Amino acid sequence: MDNPFFEQPILNSPYAGPSRHWELDAQGQPTQKIIQTRRPAEFITPIPQPKKRKGQPQQQDLLFDEGQGLSSQDQRYAHTAIINGVREQVDRWRLLPEHQWRVTPETARLLKHWRHHPFSGIRPFFCQVEAVETAIWLVEVAPQVGKLGQRLFNVEYADVLGIPFDFTAKPTVAPPQPPRKSIQVKAMRPERDHLEIRFPRVAGYRVELPNQRLTADFSDDSCLELTPALVGPSKTRNAGIIGAAVDLDLKHLDQVRHSTLLMHLTKHLILTQWRDPGEPPRLHLFGQLKRITRQWLDGYLDCKGGTYPALLMYQELADMACERIAAAVTRAGMQAALPEQRPIKPVLDPYNPEGSTRHVNFSTSKEDRWQTDPARCHINWAMLDSGWEAELCRVLESHPRVRAYVKNHNLGFEVPYRMGSETRRYLPDFIVLIDDGTKDQPRAGDDPLHLIIEVKGYRGEDAKAKKETMDSYWIPGVNNHGGFGRWAFAEMTDVWEMEEGLQEKLCENFNVLLSEKVNHGDTENTENTEKMK
Repeated sequence: MDNPFFEQPILNSPYAGPSRHWELDAQGQPTQKIIQTRRPAEFITPIPQPKKRKGQPQQQDLLFDEGQGLSSQDQRYAHTAIINGVREQVDRWRLLPEHQWRVTPETARLLKHWRHHPFSGIRPFFCQVEAVETAIWLVEVAPQVGKLGQRLFNVEYADVLGIPFDFTAKPTVAPPQPPRKSIQVKAMRPERDHLEIRFPRVAGYRVELPNQRLTADFSDDSCLELTPALVGPSKTRNAGIIGAAVDLDLKHLDQVRHSTLLMHLTKHLILTQWRDPGEPPRLHLFGQLKRITRQWLDGYLDCKGGTYPALLMYQELADMACERIAAAVTRAGMQAALPEQRPIKPVLDPYNPEGSTRHVNFSTSKEDRWQTDPARCHINWAMLDSGWEAELCRVLESHPRVRAYVKNHNLGFEVPYRMGSETRRYLPDFIVLIDDGTKDQPRAGDDPLHLIIEVKGYRGEDAKAKKETMDSYWIPGVNNHGGFGRWAFAEMTDVWEMEEGLQEKLCENFNVLLSEKVNHGDTENTENTEKMK
């Protein structure tokens, strides 16, 4: 009789993660069935079934105590629960993009080598890589995940597993933890369908350069600060066991001429910006872009901590500089263009071009949440990332101009942007529908303002890139599309000035609308005058 288990006991490659296993019954015997998942961690001893003997007492099950003296026949501690929990967290962490690993740069380089290096000879097994990944996750990532780390590593498990590697401490038995309360976050339909918020799912942007002379509209966010935190250490000391130490620094970069850097950066700008795949670079723009690049180098590059402008010759830093210059050129072209030209156009997701709050439905045990006002939000709960966002929810629900709002959590609202050489996805905090009209010209019913709000404390280079993308590409592109209403972007940086900041943004957009209306009226009067002539 064929026995597939013994004919092929190994189902997975040793170099990839296990994806299936043979099923075993309660006695550890194979059932000849393949399960298409990884086998969970548990104590299994597959032994032949003993013959039953009458009158003989049954043998007690083996007690796996790992030498700690915590488990007994009356009470046992399931160590496999924490092992499976850690394994699940490591699997999720492994799928994250590099900027979300939460590890040191040295550890990130090692992980990229172990995971993606094309080994030509001996290569590490998956179990070896997973063991190192687990150690890295425990030491570097788990302390940063907050309550999740506390839930996985309470006193009992820390003593059993030896975390944080203190083998001399006496074990302390912790009481069993109660299960965390979970809630369902969903769109309240149909009673709140009038508060639904729709938004475009933008996959990219298309920018058309103006035919006239190129100019740049630089702003405060166009400034790039070169610091050791961004480019790496600017001075290191190498010392052997014997002999004098040697200090290595970047002073040699001070000898690079300004014209050389200007030529290199302008060349990189032409080769990477305003160019479709397969098309030759627009070399006729070199002179104009060189002038704009010189303007940016002279006024918007700040070197601190022993850094030098010549560091921009590295590709990643050159990409960051070119993104800021291109955004300034795009803003200037948008301001100089006529209303019918629309130089910025959004590229929508071809399979799912529109998102909505009506599709939100998930469960969570997260405790930081805000129960929304039924008259202001389509979703019953707002999941918070900070206390500032709770304060903003209070401000929005009490503001007379706010028609509806939603917290962007599991909503599917993402903004593509570039940070250096890497394409990333930005998740804004809130979308707010605002009545920005007047008594004479109410707009709430037909054309409310969609205000995207970002609650931000510390503003690093990444936050600047996000705001540049929103102001220069996403907002103008979606407004030019015309199919999703009017949109604006605001950044709240002070928790105690949110009400004033919201009112200031309302006044700003109302003034823009008023000026557009006045210009439109002047145009009509001019056309009528020409007709009369």
